[in-house]
Amino acid sequence: MTAAKTNIEQAETGRIAGDSVYLAAADINVNGLIQSGYGKFEVIIPEKDENGKDILSDENIQKLKNNGSEVTVQGRTMYKLNDGNKAVYDESTGAFKYVVQVYYDPKTKELFVEDIDARGGNIYLTGRISSTEQTVKQQDGTEKIGNGRILHRA
Repeated sequence: MTAAKTNIEQAETGRIAGDSVYLAAADINVNGLIQSGYGKFEVIIPEKDENGKDILSDENIQKLKNNGSEVTVQGRTMYKLNDGNKAVYDESTGAFKYVVQVYYDPKTKELFVEDIDARGGNIYLTGRISSTEQTVKQQDGTEKIGNGRILHRA
């Protein structure tokens, strides 16, 4: 049997965190984090950039155009304002949170977030279970939006 290792520093590649988690084996040695669902769905869009300018100023939107942040969403040209659509380990809670992707539509001057499916998950472990320093988290799927301006939620 091959050990499955979780590297919390690389949430993208080493996590077991999702909707439902099923583990079945004769022997299961839980030796890391198993998480089902996300307890936090979060996004923080500052009002000002590092130079004190409005984050949605024409100058900053031009920077987004130039750095490849332009995307087509539902037939509209929009710009990605953050590096979202991913799970990130939150040391303060000892669990993964989900960073929501935010888009800016310059025609309507509105912010849009991706669809958020805030629901909990289930964990099923079948077999002889042993563990050392394990964490099994079944998250309730509550939604939290951080500081910033949310002008419109799609």
